[in-house]
Amino acid sequence: SEGLAVATLEAMQRGCFGPPGAVNAAGLQRLNLDTLATAFQVHEGNPLVGLERRTLLLQRLGTVLLNNQSIFGDQRPGNLVDYLAKQAPVMPIDSLWRVVVECFGQVW
Repeated sequence: SEGLAVATLEAMQRGCFGPPGAVNAAGLQRLNLDTLATAFQVHEGNPLVGLERRTLLLQRLGTVLLNNQSIFGDQRPGNLVDYLAKQAPVMPIDSLWRVVVECFGQVW
């Protein structure tokens, strides 16, 4: 898991998920299996179970960002934090749950 986390950070810094150092809807939607395999150093001697599914989930996340601009603004996943902070000083769990289910439920 730690290796995938480091590989993901490095892939983001190289621009695999949007502009270098960032993630956005367009970058996630154009992500393909070969790019993710390269980022995760997947090859015959170093397989990664579920790589195809991971790629699909990231592409779907891009679609969710694009389709929910009232929450994600300029289509960056980090804008969710700004959206939630504006809702109330203390976030009621039902509000948080609604956003998570309505937006990210579409990914799965």
